[in-house]
Order: sequence, then C-alpha cells, then structure tokens
Amino acid sequence: MFHEAFRDASRSIVRKWKRSLLTMAGIAIGVMSVLLISSIGEYGTQAVTNELESLGLGGIMISTSDSSRYPSISEEEIKTIRKSSQVQYAMPLMVLYSTMQANETVTNALLLGVDEGAGKIISLDVIYGKGILRSDVNSKARICLIDQSFAILAFGTENAVGQKVQLGINGIYHDYRVVGITKTGSGLLQSSLGSYIPSFVYLPHSSLQSAVGQTTFQQVAVRIGRDIDPDTAGESIVRLLEHTTGIHGKYVAENLSQQKEGLYGLLNTVTLALTAIGAISLVVACLSIMTTMMVSVRERTREIGIKKSLGATKLNILSEFLCEAGMISVLGSLLGAVAAGVLVLILSAIFALSVPIRLDILGGTLLVTVVTGMIFGVYPAFRAASLKPVDALRME
Repeated sequence: MFHEAFRDASRSIVRKWKRSLLTMAGIAIGVMSVLLISSIGEYGTQAVTNELESLGLGGIMISTSDSSRYPSISEEEIKTIRKSSQVQYAMPLMVLYSTMQANETVTNALLLGVDEGAGKIISLDVIYGKGILRSDVNSKARICLIDQSFAILAFGTENAVGQKVQLGINGIYHDYRVVGITKTGSGLLQSSLGSYIPSFVYLPHSSLQSAVGQTTFQQVAVRIGRDIDPDTAGESIVRLLEHTTGIHGKYVAENLSQQKEGLYGLLNTVTLALTAIGAISLVVACLSIMTTMMVSVRERTREIGIKKSLGATKLNILSEFLCEAGMISVLGSLLGAVAAGVLVLILSAIFALSVPIRLDILGGTLLVTVVTGMIFGVYPAFRAASLKPVDALRME
C-alpha cells in the first residue's frame, strides 16, 4: 500500500512540477533562514567566548571598593596577589579613553597601560616590531604599540615601527615612539567597537602613570587556572590581601565569568528572537502545502472517484495525499539545508570565518518542517479520502 501511495504521490509531484517546485522553494527559504540565523548566532557565541577568554575574562578583576578610604592598589599589593597559588598571572591595568594623531591623522583611541606580560591577559597579536619589555616598564619609556589600520592610515604602510605618534593625555599631547604593530581586528570586541574606538594603543603602565600623575592603580587583571572556580579564587585573594595589609573592606573581586555568562544570555536571547522570526516564515511556507494540496484534491476529484469505484479504500487515498505532502516537505527541507550549507561555506571563504552548523539544530529543523508540512496536509488528505465515489465522478 505504501509503495503505491509513494508512486502515485511522485507522479502527482512530477505532473505538476512547477507548482510543487514553488512550494518546495518556500519551504527551502524558511529552513535556510532558520539555519543561517542559528549558525550566525553560534559563531557569535563562539567568537565572544574565545575573545573573552583571550582577554582574561574567564578570570577575575581586583579593584577597590567605592566606599573604601583607600581608593588605589599599590605595587606591593600586586606582588601579594601574584603570591596566591591560584593565580597564573596578575597585571596592573590602566585604561584611558583618548585621542591619537600622526601626520595630520587624528583618531579616537583606547590607551591601555600594561606590563611585559600583557600577552598573557589581553589578546595581543604583534605582527611587526616587539611587545612591551620589562625594561620599558622600569624606565617609563615613552613607547607604544599601535594597530595596523592606523599605521596604514597615518604612515601609508603597515610596518610603522620607529615612527612617532602623539597621544592626548589630560589635554596635553605627548610624543611616543612606535615599537610594535598589532593586528587590527585580531579581537572581536575591537572589531565590533571599531566605529567608536578605532584604535587600541598599548603602552607601559608606568609611562601612562607618569603622564597622568599617578603612582598606584585602580584595578588588577588576574588570570587563574581553568579548573579553578573564580568566586573561590576571588575570595581567597581578598582574604590574602586583607591578611597581608590588615585593611578590611577595601578590596573587591569581580568574577568576570559572570559578565561573560550575562553576555552569553544576551546573545542567546537575540539569536532565539531572530530564529523565531525565521520560524514564522517557515510556518507560512508550510501553510502553502495546504494550499497546494487543496488545489491538487480539486483537480484530481474525478481520479479519486475512479480509484474508489475500483476498490481503493479511504486509507489508500489518505496515504497517497499525506505521502505527497510529506515528500514536498522533505524535498523542500533538504533543498533549504543544502542552500544554507553552501551559503555558510561561501561566507566562511569570503570573510575567513568558521561558521558552524549545529547538527542538532539541523535535525530539529528538518523534523519540525516535515511534521508541520504533514500536519498541514492532513485536512486536504482527509477531504480527498472522504469524497464519495458517485459525487467525485460527477465533478467536472
């Protein structure tokens, strides 16, 4: 029985191939949109994960309490933090929003005061020159690392090592010698903030301290082991600092993983909302199956009457039309999945991205589409199966 239903359904699809193809195309577009949205969302989540890990945001940030009488952290306190067995590396971090200019080119910049171990905490890909050395920190050297996009814009070449730039600090421009060029867009966050913070500039924290007139720090970035709980590590570091300095209530350990999880939640919410919009188009496409099948029933009324008069049962007719709806759903879903795969490959090649398609989402989308298509095909199939032979044969 199933073989005959499959054969007759195939013949009907081939006979009205233009109409069937348009219905499949609608389903394919719906499936493709859902898969593309989910893939882009998955890529965004993975990229943010990698970037936050590279920025040390899988660890903690030690700072001072707003209510504390001691609003800064000293070098001795940083040495105490580094003594903790749970700390892989601790780096004083100074951040200043400023401007940078060179050869009449002016841009906004984010100045990051770091030390020689910046690469252990921050995503820092040096493509020309060198990074910041311990000797640079000790001597308060006026050197810096700029990104390649500003180097090209200001000096006409990526390798601008040895050139000078002026950094605006507290309203005064200071000359800094470029010793290294970092890769533009090496981090997702830098790329996404590009229109607001075009350039990241790295310089010794001691040099930035000298320029702003500070001798202490407001925050310390801490990278901890992968298997260590950030909350536990933060509490341990705070207790160690309080025990060493004898000052209580001054230190605050911020679990940056919680911020990361909050960002994940936001990304997942946005992805879910976009996927829901894509799913609406998928449901609308599946509704077209009902329209197609209703037209098919009306066109094949006499055929149904002849089959019933020759002994075809209600189940035979029902199976045939359900099989046709199922085949249209399956073929449309497969076309959409293939189209999404091709587009993902093209996007990956053009933008040098690794955009994944999750197999669970792929399988779930195909299953939901086929089931939905079958559901929308039930009424036309039931209507066709319920026709009486005499009434069907009377139809023109």
